[in-house]
Amino acid sequence: MVSGFLGAMRDDHVGAYAAQTAYFIMLSFFPFIILLVTLIRYTSITPADVYEAARAIFPASMDSFILSLINEVYSKTAVTVSVSAIVAAWSAGKGFLALMRGMNTIYNVEERRNYIILRLRSALYTVVFVIAIILSLVVLVFGNSIHEAAVEHMPFLAVVTGMIVRLKGIVGVCFLTVVFMLLYRFVPNRRARLLSQAPGALFSSVCWYLFSIGFSIYVEYSPGISNMYGSLTTIVLVMLWLYFCMYIILLGAEINSYFEDQFRRVAYYRQMLREQKKES
Repeated sequence: MVSGFLGAMRDDHVGAYAAQTAYFIMLSFFPFIILLVTLIRYTSITPADVYEAARAIFPASMDSFILSLINEVYSKTAVTVSVSAIVAAWSAGKGFLALMRGMNTIYNVEERRNYIILRLRSALYTVVFVIAIILSLVVLVFGNSIHEAAVEHMPFLAVVTGMIVRLKGIVGVCFLTVVFMLLYRFVPNRRARLLSQAPGALFSSVCWYLFSIGFSIYVEYSPGISNMYGSLTTIVLVMLWLYFCMYIILLGAEINSYFEDQFRRVAYYRQMLREQKKES
């Protein structure tokens, strides 16, 4: 089983597609951040809240860049922000387009959709992904305030909101699992049941969470990285982070594909046995 799975990973070039996806996402990384901050601007989240949330996600070496980007977006006019958001959504869609190619290979399907339609869909997926991030930020930043409001105005929801506030880590893993299930269901050019994507989605969400913790610890206690790469440290760290994150996502898709193949084989053998019994 393990050898078969590793062979499928090798044949599907998971590492190569992870590198390709990370490269295109790196090219569209700054437009993506601009789009994210642009949409957050129209919520009640302040620049300080965005900065604190970004510090928990990105390496510490990116703090100054993230802060300057947030201040720049919040200081722009509404017209400039709207145009920037459209351009950023289109540019950031390249990352999802590369992810589509990798998943199509893993699931053994051909991409026959029109290129323009693909670009529009990838831009739409990017916007939806950004909105999901904003919703998660709202919960993380205003979780206590939401809980207090629920206790005062909707007591029947107080237990639920209280659990969400206390179990942010578990809620984050569950949220990522749902996002990855939707990703595996709609990004590749194929039809599949949503629940059938749960094994790979759960694996990817747990690995993503653990990797983020491990990567933060590694960066914090490895000062030699900045000495090795100098001014390129931030770019190298982002590329490493993106590569392993994309590898985890594609690995989850590979898990789903492998189990689907095994289930199809079991169903085929059962059908053959039924036919043999009928003939006998």
